Amino acid sequence: MNSNNYEKKIGNTIGIYTLILLLIGLIFLLPFLIKYKINPKFLKYIGLSLLTIFIIYSIVITIIFITTEKSCDIQKNIISRTTFGLKNCFTNNDCTIHQKCSSFLCKNKKVENEECEYNDDCVNNLWCNKEKCVPKRRIGDICCNDKMCLSQKCGDDNRCINSINSIGDINDSCRTSDDCMFNLWCDQNKCSNKKNDGEKCNNNENCISGKCSSELYCLAKEDDKYYIPNNRGPCSFDSDCLNESVCDESVCKARVNVVENKKSCKK
Repeated sequence: MNSNNYEKKIGNTIGIYTLILLLIGLIFLLPFLIKYKINPKFLKYIGLSLLTIFIIYSIVITIIFITTEKSCDIQKNIISRTTFGLKNCFTNNDCTIHQKCSSFLCKNKKVENEECEYNDDCVNNLWCNKEKCVPKRRIGDICCNDKMCLSQKCGDDNRCINSINSIGDINDSCRTSDDCMFNLWCDQNKCSNKKNDGEKCNNNENCISGKCSSELYCLAKEDDKYYIPNNRGPCSFDSDCLNESVCDESVCKARVNVVENKKSCKK
């Protein structure tokens, strides 16, 4: 529905409901008009009636807005927005494979040795064991359930066995990066190592840090913030660069510590 049709529909609906509410208000006021004519009591009832109509009118308009097709568009647009740098979401499907929808925000899943409560709190090649994210088992390793295996399949003899849902290791075949382990990406149908900070990239999934810059190199990540790695730019301030680095001629460079050499003088 385009915006003009939407506004026209809302306008017509509001007009109809306004007329209905005015008629209800007049019917409600008619007995008082006949009985009291114009006196303070009548004015009091007029005020109360108008307040009642206003409240009902506000509720009706709110319901109209929520139940129209526009509300669906608004809900879809919310997903594309961000809050405090995090993408908004309604379900895990709105986030990347290495994120989880929590409190309507896409948050990064836990990496190895971080605390967890459920298996899906951890990235795809880890599982939650004793409240810690630990590596999943490989083919032939002992297992108790499917979640413990990289192959996503625990056999009858309590050993991880191969399956079509296996999470790819280095050089394993893949269709997308979702088929590969957390530290790998799908490059020409093979799971390959992700790029280091400063290396060339095409998109976020190419980088270990998870962020490919607009200049197509991998940004560095520290304390959940992204920085320009050394010998890369353009930068504007020292704060754009990694700690202990400075922005020099629009390029991030390692800070040089100048040591003053003091010469001793003989008197």
